[in-house]
Amino acid sequence: MVTLTNIDSLLVYLSNLIWSEFFLIPALAISGFYLTIGLRAFPLRYLFESIRILLKGRSVKSETIGEIPPIQALTTALSATIGTGNIVGVAAAIQLGGRGAVFWMWVMGVLAMATKFVECTLGTHYRETVDGHVRGGSMYYITK
Repeated sequence: MVTLTNIDSLLVYLSNLIWSEFFLIPALAISGFYLTIGLRAFPLRYLFESIRILLKGRSVKSETIGEIPPIQALTTALSATIGTGNIVGVAAAIQLGGRGAVFWMWVMGVLAMATKFVECTLGTHYRETVDGHVRGGSMYYITK
């Protein structure tokens, strides 16, 4: 007979398995590698072009297209992505793993660029206009 305790134990076991370093890190690396190959390294190929467009800013006639300029969109996306845990995590990884940890952080960072690109693209694709304001992000594309 299935009891609440058995279901709770199963959910705790599955949660610990999914969030363990034996599952999560390889899953993120494989999905990043898959997206990088599938996009033919799009984020890497157009890195300097995206920086050029970001620094160039908007033209006067395109002011009505969006609500915020590109630099504000970038800083908002970065603030949602980079947090105190990432800063402290880098310091801890260097302390514990040395120079090898820095190499693997760079490798995972390059693979994560494709994942973040897909996430931002989906957020832009499924955005909505609510009361004259543009709304988008993961909460919108997950529901659709």
